[in-house]
Amino acid sequence: MPGSRTRLIRIIAGAVACMIFISCACCSPTISSPKTPQPANTLDVTAQVSVSNQSPDADVFAAFFQFGKELEFAAGEKVECDGQPLPFESNILYSIFSTLNGGYHGLVPKLPKGQAYRFTYTPGGSLPAATLKVPVPFETFPIIAPTPGTTLSLRQPLVIQLGPGPIPQGSVDITLEDASHYQYPPITYDAASSITIPASQLAETITPPPPPTPLPGQPAAPPPHQFAPGSGALDLTLTIDTHPATSAFAAAETKYIIADSIPVTWTT
Repeated sequence: MPGSRTRLIRIIAGAVACMIFISCACCSPTISSPKTPQPANTLDVTAQVSVSNQSPDADVFAAFFQFGKELEFAAGEKVECDGQPLPFESNILYSIFSTLNGGYHGLVPKLPKGQAYRFTYTPGGSLPAATLKVPVPFETFPIIAPTPGTTLSLRQPLVIQLGPGPIPQGSVDITLEDASHYQYPPITYDAASSITIPASQLAETITPPPPPTPLPGQPAAPPPHQFAPGSGALDLTLTIDTHPATSAFAAAETKYIIADSIPVTWTT
């Protein structure tokens, strides 16, 4: 569903500013393609699932590493999620934010709360397959307030209530979208049942930086964007990052990312 996929990626792209993966946090690892299948217990893997309230699909992604290099398998290995083959893709959303060269990526049907997405690496030959699960703590974004249609003043603290029930350890990226659909840089907080953003931080977020001084003979820069009050949105992304204690892989990381876009009316 191209429309749903575009909406899902737009929401997550507006809030997720950096993805940190095993084996490489700050550089783009070299792509390696071993000529023979590699045992799972020699590989580091990160598996990520991204969902939103606006899409029936889950965007799934996996990357594999060995000796500091990212792997693109070329010896008949298979990577699947919930039985669906995942092709290797380069220059995709995740590689932009994580500085990776690419990974195994696709769309699968969204699962209900309590189930788990199953990423399977099958090396072939006499080597056993290995599976990494990404549990589903929420099927829809766990938001209590604000509700759709709420009027929010940028002169007042913004209170976000998550739930019902406990919120797992993680982070929440909060993005303000004004009436012109302009998205401001995300504000990141630790995940909690109640998050309060002071009015001073809201003001700082929407205050445009001064335009740069033009070089001699160069035209002046266009004026910075000014916040447009009215019908906009509050975009929220909750990221739950875990490192399973036991795994068939040398090291494993899972990320469950759930996003929602709440229509609100902004006043200044």
